[in-house]
Amino acid sequence: TGISRPSVGALPAAVPHLSPTSSSRLYNREADEEQDNEIERLKAMAAKLRAEAAELEAEKKNEMAMAAEKAFNKFDLNKDGQISRPDL
Repeated sequence: TGISRPSVGALPAAVPHLSPTSSSRLYNREADEEQDNEIERLKAMAAKLRAEAAELEAEKKNEMAMAAEKAFNKFDLNKDGQISRPDL
């Protein structure tokens, strides 16, 4: 009637461990979070690029309008807002 010695490879039942399925779920959850973060980062970058493109398009449109007005004014010698034969 004594206490027996535990075997060398035995673990007490109270020691928690991760089963292969729970560790793969944890890995999948972390991978999903990383993918979600990357998706959000890419969406934010795309929105910024769209805004920059819209700004550049507006600037280009303004430049083209100014160039057209300058060319028109070059030919509208009497400044009546029309290009007539005498202006040419």
